[in-house]
Amino acid sequence: PGTYTMLSSVFADYGDVWLEIQIGSETLSPRIPVASAGYALNAGHLGGRPPGDFLDTSATSQTKSGRLVIDATGQGTYGIEGYGDFGGGYFKDSTDSGYAYVGSGTRGVSAYGAEMGGYFEDTDGTSFALVGYGEIGIDARGDLMGGEFESMLGSGLGRAGFNHRGIEGYGNEMGGYFKDRDNSGEAFVGYGDSGIEASGTLTGGLFWDANASGYAYVGLGDRGVVGWGNVSGGEFSDRDDSGTAEVGYGDIGISAKGDQAGGYFEDTLGLVNPGAYTYVASDDYGLRAFGYSGGGYFEDLNGSGYAYVGYGDRGIRALGDTYGGGFLDNDGSGWVRAGYDTYKVYGNGTVSFVQNHPDDASRVVVYHAPEASEVAVYTRGSGRLAGGRAAIALDATFPLVTNPDLGLTAHLTPRGQGCVLYAESVTPSTLTVASDDPSCADAVFDYMVWGLRIGFEELPPVQPKDQEALIPSMANHRALLDERPELAAYTAAAQFRATAELRGELAALEAATDAGPGGSAAADLLARIGEYDPEVHGPVARLLGFETDPGRLEEAPAAGGTEEASVEEPGAPAPGGAPAGALPAASLVAAETDPAGERAAATEEPLPAGAAMLPVSGAIAPGDVVALDPERPGRVRRAETLADPGVIGVALGPARPGDEGDEAPVISFGVATVRVDAGYGAIAPGDLLVASPTAGHAMRALEIVPGTLLGKALEPVDAGTAAIRVLLTAR
Repeated sequence: PGTYTMLSSVFADYGDVWLEIQIGSETLSPRIPVASAGYALNAGHLGGRPPGDFLDTSATSQTKSGRLVIDATGQGTYGIEGYGDFGGGYFKDSTDSGYAYVGSGTRGVSAYGAEMGGYFEDTDGTSFALVGYGEIGIDARGDLMGGEFESMLGSGLGRAGFNHRGIEGYGNEMGGYFKDRDNSGEAFVGYGDSGIEASGTLTGGLFWDANASGYAYVGLGDRGVVGWGNVSGGEFSDRDDSGTAEVGYGDIGISAKGDQAGGYFEDTLGLVNPGAYTYVASDDYGLRAFGYSGGGYFEDLNGSGYAYVGYGDRGIRALGDTYGGGFLDNDGSGWVRAGYDTYKVYGNGTVSFVQNHPDDASRVVVYHAPEASEVAVYTRGSGRLAGGRAAIALDATFPLVTNPDLGLTAHLTPRGQGCVLYAESVTPSTLTVASDDPSCADAVFDYMVWGLRIGFEELPPVQPKDQEALIPSMANHRALLDERPELAAYTAAAQFRATAELRGELAALEAATDAGPGGSAAADLLARIGEYDPEVHGPVARLLGFETDPGRLEEAPAAGGTEEASVEEPGAPAPGGAPAGALPAASLVAAETDPAGERAAATEEPLPAGAAMLPVSGAIAPGDVVALDPERPGRVRRAETLADPGVIGVALGPARPGDEGDEAPVISFGVATVRVDAGYGAIAPGDLLVASPTAGHAMRALEIVPGTLLGKALEPVDAGTAAIRVLLTAR
């Protein structure tokens, strides 16, 4: 009984074997005995072992148990040589946790394992290597180094994990060379006399700290180093920490400190004499500057305004096309211009003096004085006679500043009725008024007492001339009156002309003069004093002796030339007395409007540094975050994608017609007002900003991705949208 696949097995088990035929359940007769020869009983075995225990040369896949050792020593050939469609050999362990292909495809060996792809070790255990180990390609260790690589010619040698160095390389040309696959970036290490020399289409190098809180580009665009960090863009210090400098520190461009000074700058090749130098934050001084021509020299880019500081015997000498100097208090409530148009001092405040209080060392006296041939002070008020006489106590401060012995005068004006009043006596503290008319015994009157400011009585109004003091040119005022003749009625000449007409003296006045109101005597006096005329007197700088460098005159703009638009103080009149509004620093267009509110004229001002006119797609408003338009190459649009990598800057003004369609002024670096949305996270000063999904707005960067950064916030926004100042930086 049983089932056999080979007859040899049947004969090995049984000596009595019959052959029968069975159909259904019926066995046919006769049954035939099967006999065999003795040698045939073991025909399916070799040495008593079945065929499956032996290798054969057929193409049939075969599996054998036991070890196989092939010793081809002395045969001059390989121990094992194999070929196959998928590889020359395949090996694995019994748990299938490790296997290897030999001669598989284009690879000599392809190995895989649950722990690693391969393991190699020398016999004394001093070095080993793990290949394909976890997330590491090769993990190699040795008593001397982890790995060593050398060219066939011996001209280049590289060691990995050598002593205390990660990588140590040597070569006839350089120690190391690194390059990306598209050839857009490469670096030479140990190249000639350079430690590292690197180049790339974007930057020569990019460095990050482990938590991405600080990074720097080296060789970015036209800049040597561009750095960003949560604390500062860069820090430099000497080895003993006696001097340090933070660059891009908070809201400060450079924050530097040192045992001697915060900063020091020196010119070793001066134009005339070398050796000009400056200390910044030295001792108790914010800035200490020294030079042969002056301690400091400041000039705007177009040469229309410049100033010398510490120049000769003068503290400051300044000159400008519009005015020599301007000063504005922090809240903008008071401003003054010096050397402005026809005014030596021009502003919205009073002409004042300050003096120590003679009886109280903790106080000062502030007086507001008119201009005259004398330095005068005055007080005024009202009074009433009682019995024809009144003794009036004057302003308590008046005796503190007034000469009590010289120059006191009093002016009296009765009110309500004509009365003869007289000053019985006058001192800086008391005015006594009387009247001999009984009908004026209780008269009401106004008074004004004038005096000389104490200490200024011998100030002569006529002095030796050390500088030309012509009457400033009236050309601007005359041009204004030609353009706006209705303003002439407000001039002193027009008012006194009207007075002459009331007195019946106008005809005689006009007959007696060739120069209009004022008479020929006035014209003669004006001619003898002189009015500045650039055609006659030359540039103001030369006339007033401001120039020291003869070549500088050719660079200065000619007097009377086109005046560049400038930022005005709030409420400051324009040249000639015309009122002007406040112009913000980022304003690009100054426009005049007619009563209907329609634009009558517009004057373009030069774009600030870092800005350019760019073609735009769609509406653009000042403060909008701007990005490249992917659908219209060469144009920009309002950014409306989170962390848009095409961001390039901020719009300074609205779109307007240009040569190639609408265009708008866009600034890419510097400080600008930017629309922001704090709905994606509160914004604090110093936060890095990127484009937000809110069209035209920026938001706090959720992660730092190079190429998406707009800049750094300078002001906070806790919630909602707002417009804040932002320091724009390289993308």
